[in-house]
Amino acid sequence: MRTIARYELKEGENRVTVPDLSVIVCATDLGEKVCVWMEIDAEAKEFVDMAFLVIREGAEIEEEMVLNYVGYARLISGEVVIVFEIL
Repeated sequence: MRTIARYELKEGENRVTVPDLSVIVCATDLGEKVCVWMEIDAEAKEFVDMAFLVIREGAEIEEEMVLNYVGYARLISGEVVIVFEIL
């Protein structure tokens, strides 16, 4: 059964364990939390770790990191953070 799941992220590098073959839908804010939303197989028997980077607007990114833009979140405080998948 395919469904949508939410995973909360913190600033910096994050590792999230998700069902195999999960697909990123988007990243957004939920109050003061940063979340990535994914389409998952709720009955999956195999899991993988996915890596994400959450950084503040204007922050420097290590040059050797290979990233895929996922989205951004504008927190209640007005601060903007950017979410990348680390490949």
